Amino acid sequence: MASVSFTLRQDWSIPADRLWNALADWEGHSEWIPATRVRILSGDGGLGTKFVARTGIGPLGFDDNMTVIEFDAATRHSVVEKTGPLLKGTAGFRIDPNGAGCKLTWFETVQVPGLPRPLSPVVAKVGTVLFAVALGRLRKYLHA
Repeated sequence: MASVSFTLRQDWSIPADRLWNALADWEGHSEWIPATRVRILSGDGGLGTKFVARTGIGPLGFDDNMTVIEFDAATRHSVVEKTGPLLKGTAGFRIDPNGAGCKLTWFETVQVPGLPRPLSPVVAKVGTVLFAVALGRLRKYLHA
């Protein structure tokens, strides 16, 4: 089982609280993450909330089960633990004010069963690109 890690940093021209509200809306991720539907299983969105992100098209896909293990609206920082059969690890984001806008840091470290270790850097790069695309969709969604 190989570990895949990546960090994505972006500057945004919207207030930090506006970006926080969009990212902390777990079910709202369905609007901007391609081929993904998020469903809350339990909780109010904050600490301890359990949800599943179903990614795929038709019968082809997988469930990414997650639990919110850190959630701090004051510092705009959240971390989820991935507990599904395919992905295990953590993912999260932090939003820092930056002038009139903000800086987003998105990070993930997951274990991928069956992935040969030499492919970890390639999969990390693909993950970075896919999340950059998803965040580009969020940017358009928030500016619409």
